[in-house]
Amino acid sequence: MRVILAMFCLLASGSVALAKIQFCNDFEHPIFVALAFQQNGQWVTEGWLEVDVNKCVIDAKHPDVTSFYFYGETNTFDKKQWSWGKDKQFDVKNDDFTLRNADKPQPGARFLKFAGPHDYKLPETVVQLRFNADLSTTFIVPSETKGGGGGSGSALVPRATPATTRAAMMRSQAARH
Repeated sequence: MRVILAMFCLLASGSVALAKIQFCNDFEHPIFVALAFQQNGQWVTEGWLEVDVNKCVIDAKHPDVTSFYFYGETNTFDKKQWSWGKDKQFDVKNDDFTLRNADKPQPGARFLKFAGPHDYKLPETVVQLRFNADLSTTFIVPSETKGGGGGSGSALVPRATPATTRAAMMRSQAARH
């Protein structure tokens, strides 16, 4: 009986902390994001998560990731494409993907520079990576912003929107032309 009561108290208290990364886009075009992180001693990359203009998307797919690199890119507009990343190279594919050993070149993949690492510690439940209009990025961890005008991370009110994949976006654009 005590075990059942202890389990109920643990679940009710919410002490099982799961992290979430919120991506926000203040840039003029939708951005597609890929993540790189270590899992069981190997580098993994996954993508694509679309973040529409002036929107935020919570990446609920990676609740246990507390250290990551990211790469962001736009589609091509008027023969221009914007991208974010400069530090460590990892593989990505054009369609939705998960790649293991992604720090080594793989057939059919592009080897791109990701930005990072971005680290935070639990129990932070939502951290924010913001793509700014001037092509910079801002990484916000709520515990680091406490005490400044808004209290305990009140700037991180999640505005979750459905995530659209890069492949679906490319198909819808092709259908329009």
